[in-house]
Amino acid sequence: MHRRRRVRGSRFYNLVIEDCTGTTDSTTQPNIWLRNASSATEGAWGHSKDNINQIHFIGCRLEAFGTGALWIGQGAVTTNNPNGVYITDCKFETSRMQGGPHLKTDAGCKHVYATNIYCYAGDFAAGTPATARNIISWAASASALENVVIANRDKATVNAGVALYSGPGSTAVLRNVVGLYATAPTGTHIYYEQSSTGDFRVENSYGSLGAQATGTIPVKNAPNPPLRLVPGPVSDASFTRQPLDGTLAVDSANKRLYVRVGGQWLWSALNA
Repeated sequence: MHRRRRVRGSRFYNLVIEDCTGTTDSTTQPNIWLRNASSATEGAWGHSKDNINQIHFIGCRLEAFGTGALWIGQGAVTTNNPNGVYITDCKFETSRMQGGPHLKTDAGCKHVYATNIYCYAGDFAAGTPATARNIISWAASASALENVVIANRDKATVNAGVALYSGPGSTAVLRNVVGLYATAPTGTHIYYEQSSTGDFRVENSYGSLGAQATGTIPVKNAPNPPLRLVPGPVSDASFTRQPLDGTLAVDSANKRLYVRVGGQWLWSALNA
């Protein structure tokens, strides 16, 4: 997949690529590289002012790669944004690592959604340095990475499960991104890029071994859904269905915060 062509409005169903690699530590040789342009020189081969969009990968399997599976980015021309890329039910598995990451989106990407993704980093390519890698590098805005398993075996192949960046005015969204590690990452499950300026929404995302998070731990988390407002004392009857213990609600008339504990509603006054 190192052949260059313009790709828009394309769907790849059950695509299989095996035993394809670049050179050790290459930053330009993933199995699939979606970018707007490979040349910044107008009129040169590989130049474009357009952008890739409406690309679907469904049920695809990339295995035994060395220098990354699927990367998406602006490329040599940064005036437009790759957008509308959907990655669903895909598998990225290798025991021949000599570069990475498996999956990458750069900060120029918008509206990229990856869901139901399996990433496996089993071992390193023979004769290459045993350098742990970031398995997913996620920097796209107006996007989400969801329902992902990142796994390894008895080698320290993983540096960070996800290197996560949130750009200006954006919210980086991770949901159910789980590391099932037989060997702990040399870094952490999630690395929060220090240059991030946007918000984060990270839900049910954790590693089974090792540290959970490093980098610049977010203070700009996206707001949670607002609590239920009740014009008076809160009770189970304030809800359509009986709520669980730990549920919060606000008595907006009397300015009280209620919490359900042991089937009872306890409250504390809200002060200005």
